[in-house]
Amino acid sequence: MTDFFASAFDAPLTRRRLVKGIAAAGAATWAANSATGRALASAENHIRKGDFAHFRAIAPSSADAFEVPEGYAVDTLLKWGDEFGPGLRFGYNCDYCAFYPLQAGKTDEGLIWVNHEYVIPFFTSDWTRAQDPTWNPRTAQHRAIMEREKKEVGGSIVHVRRTGRNGRWEVVVNSRYGRRFAADGPPIPYDGPVAGTSLVPSGGTVLGTIANCSGARTPWGTVLSCEENFQSFGLERRMPFQLGWIKDNGANREEVNYYVGEPGTNVDRQRVADEFPYYGYVTEVDPYTGNAVKHTALGRIHHENVGLRVARDGRVVCYTGDDAPAADGMFFKFVSRGRYRRGMRRAEAMKLLSDGQLFVAQWLPQANDPSVDRGQGFWHPLDMKNPEALAFTTQWIEKNIAPRVGGDLRQFRVPRAEDCEVIPGAPQRVLIALTSARGRPADPAAYGVVRLLNEDTEDPDGKSFKWVDLLEGGQEKGFANPDNMAFSSERELWIVTDVSSSALNVPGRGFEWHANNAMFYVPLRGPNAMTAFRFANGPVEAELTGPYFVPEQKTLFLNVQHPGEETPNRGGVPGNPNTYTSWWPEGNKTARTGTPSKPKPSLLAIRKTG
Repeated sequence: MTDFFASAFDAPLTRRRLVKGIAAAGAATWAANSATGRALASAENHIRKGDFAHFRAIAPSSADAFEVPEGYAVDTLLKWGDEFGPGLRFGYNCDYCAFYPLQAGKTDEGLIWVNHEYVIPFFTSDWTRAQDPTWNPRTAQHRAIMEREKKEVGGSIVHVRRTGRNGRWEVVVNSRYGRRFAADGPPIPYDGPVAGTSLVPSGGTVLGTIANCSGARTPWGTVLSCEENFQSFGLERRMPFQLGWIKDNGANREEVNYYVGEPGTNVDRQRVADEFPYYGYVTEVDPYTGNAVKHTALGRIHHENVGLRVARDGRVVCYTGDDAPAADGMFFKFVSRGRYRRGMRRAEAMKLLSDGQLFVAQWLPQANDPSVDRGQGFWHPLDMKNPEALAFTTQWIEKNIAPRVGGDLRQFRVPRAEDCEVIPGAPQRVLIALTSARGRPADPAAYGVVRLLNEDTEDPDGKSFKWVDLLEGGQEKGFANPDNMAFSSERELWIVTDVSSSALNVPGRGFEWHANNAMFYVPLRGPNAMTAFRFANGPVEAELTGPYFVPEQKTLFLNVQHPGEETPNRGGVPGNPNTYTSWWPEGNKTARTGTPSKPKPSLLAIRKTG
């Protein structure tokens, strides 16, 4: 796509040269722009009127506020708990989002799908760590807590439109399109190799969806919502993230974790893990009708994201990462057997991901060696006729593929593949955000990398690729721990960061220079190519998630997830806002302004006004 990407493979770039090449402005981009008074030019050498990426970079901040540059307005569309229809409340910890126009060619009105990943029981249920030993999922009191929490996750479908009054975005309340998917329903069927086997519930459906992290928008107008950290939903309750959820379907089943197939209390770990692999799939939803299905052909892993392309022959290629809790996941490619046709009905297109071939990536010489920044790789096929290969995917690979190709798991393990995006206009090239790449740099803080995977051929069945680490986090770059990515055009990349809340603004943790999590613009062409410019700052202990651009409206939809997340670990007392670490969006704890209240994950619309 660009000279820079080509040179990354054609020239012998070392890690030192990569760092030197992108660190000209580095962490001081905001200072340089502020000092000179110059607005940041877009990716081209000239400035296009109305370009979303034409802004003055902002400084790092540790304030309890959401901040954007001058020339942009922010509409808070929905906050946690807001009602947008009869019985429909916006869930907790919003993550991925995508926009779907209601009328072809018109982007001032449409539907937004929003993932809701997990809950923080301190805020959703006034639960504290001290109460963990009292947890008993068979009592009415605690069952009521579980029922409330189940409704906080899954996904929301929200009708929005841009009004004539100052061009603000607003929610169309009580729209017939509004829907909620949650952990207690509606039932969702399976397709693919695992469907119809003993590895799914009898009847072939499962209640709802959980752990919905990132996702993708398909060319046919549906959403792929990824079930990631399903292991956190079990019988036990250990804060902050181990939840106690079970299915109430008879005393003989109360001691198993229906939701994920991981052990609860007094249950044999292996028996339960083998018997209940119900979650951890990619769920496809038609936002216009609410029809949904879980695609088992893409494997059961800690799905973080999906990057899609349609090959020249019409087959659909999906890339997806395994963001395993131990930061040692894998990376996959799926190639559909069926072919997509322009104008294909959504109901028909939703069958494309039910049948095809799943591959796992092997990275040579290793997937995460601090002394290596490039290499080659190979795609190895899984046995699509074996349901266990798709229901226990990484375990099956460890037993069947790794020994056959050499047995070194370090060539398969990637450190938290948080996002992957096919570069627009370059179908052979995929960017992967490895949020916690270890050893880069070689100190206790892992600042992450953005990796470029280049297929050796556009043929979907290609078995080999090259890779190079393009962008490394660190103080000299001004950003750390890249997470979700998005393109506002083929030459404009945007990255949000996911520095752990426990490390943000904490002396001695190695991230003091970063301040709050933020959003960065990285031009892919021009004199500033591959330099990260800070565009937005999140509030205290928040993560910015799910960036989605509507270029025609000069609008960015963005979510603010888990503000004040460390409150339970820092002396927080339920019902006492003065003990919370954040009040956003109702107030600003660091400035002591606004209304002291529970912090609320929220969906924002950021509009360019200048």
